[in-house]
Amino acid sequence: MKLTTNIILASFVCFFLKINYVFSANINPINNGNNDVIWKQYHLGNFVKACEAWRGLARYNNIIAQFNYGFCLEEGLASEKRPAEASLWYGSAAEAGLPQAQHNLALLRLNGTGIRKDIILAYFWLNISSEKLESSRIALKRIRQSHRLNRDQIRKINQLLRAHFEKNKKLN
Repeated sequence: MKLTTNIILASFVCFFLKINYVFSANINPINNGNNDVIWKQYHLGNFVKACEAWRGLARYNNIIAQFNYGFCLEEGLASEKRPAEASLWYGSAAEAGLPQAQHNLALLRLNGTGIRKDIILAYFWLNISSEKLESSRIALKRIRQSHRLNRDQIRKINQLLRAHFEKNKKLN
């Protein structure tokens, strides 16, 4: 009985650590260069000022600011956590091709805290960002190990990937 209890406990701990590792591998805000005044505010811990400034720039389609503001919203740096709004800002930057935004959006969708959990979109965005980010390749590998996708899910992911690559091929 004791051996069975220890095996169950060890399995639970391994499962928890694996899930926690996959879901907590967010990428932090991006420094936009040595003269980035907003980044300096963030680095000094003035999160409210930094997040408000990034929000202002994000509204003008600055993709790095969109990503950084999304991070502020996800982590609750300037107010309470707002993952649904964070996913919108990450989504704008992800659609514009920023791999860090694609990565964080995927993890938001995978975790599903405060937004609809969606393994298909999570897998899709990690697949795209994995072309440029090692952290996305690791997260994608862990998803493959922990989530068994059915044929319909695989078909939907492949449709999204084909549409994404066709769209980008036309733009280039």
